[in-house]
Amino acid sequence: MKKITKLTAALLPALLLTACGGGANTLFDTASPESSLMVLYVYDGAEMVCYYLSDNAAEHEIIEKLKSTSAKPADVTTDDVKFPAYGFDIGSTDGWGLYMTWSNGYLYNRDGEVYEFDFDFDDLLTDYAFTEEWSRPDGMALPCMWYLVQDENGWNADLMNPAAEPEAPDRITVEIDYTGETIEATFRNDGTEPWGFGTYWSLQVNLGGVWYEVPTSPVSNWGFPDIGYELAAGGTWDETYHMEMYGDLPAGQYRFYAFGVTDEFTVE
Repeated sequence: MKKITKLTAALLPALLLTACGGGANTLFDTASPESSLMVLYVYDGAEMVCYYLSDNAAEHEIIEKLKSTSAKPADVTTDDVKFPAYGFDIGSTDGWGLYMTWSNGYLYNRDGEVYEFDFDFDDLLTDYAFTEEWSRPDGMALPCMWYLVQDENGWNADLMNPAAEPEAPDRITVEIDYTGETIEATFRNDGTEPWGFGTYWSLQVNLGGVWYEVPTSPVSNWGFPDIGYELAAGGTWDETYHMEMYGDLPAGQYRFYAFGVTDEFTVE
């Protein structure tokens, strides 16, 4: 038997995608409509709207349409990203969940692979009974947004949302130590009243003198426990934040943000 080299093995996913006459693809084979709703996100560059579909038969029909669409591996940069962009999310048989984002004829999956994919996601909202559930004034929660807004040149500010100016609580500060894998933070309350805060935190990046929200990595599993803390007047609080939710960061100046307090660090 001929041994499969690493190069040949690397080509196998592409060969599978063009099997069955070059029309079908295997990207949606793990989709599990029976176990979850189908979610469609629409981001126009200013606002993102989330839609749900709970019709199991309709979900199966959409999956079959997606599976029958040709998918050809593509090399792209952030210059290829155009809005509107459409995010797709459904449960999967492997337990990870299946989510992707489509922009300007290209489909991005959670592993960072990109494919030419000629599909009209906007038609799904017309042809099926999706219901609008919520909206937000940015696209940072769009599935796979982490891949759309960066390439070998770093972050693309034209595709990102400026961060709101922090409203720091009176006499509350934080000092951090960025280790690459974690952020070790020490909060200090120099006021006369206790300060309440929680587990939420985020990152921002400085691009051309403007702070922008950093999207989270789609390959990490993370969440924020619904827990509240209280920092007594005159006290300090140490907390460790793990960086896997943001993946490998491009070089630049970053800002840790938690409940209005910030501290900056540099990624070389």
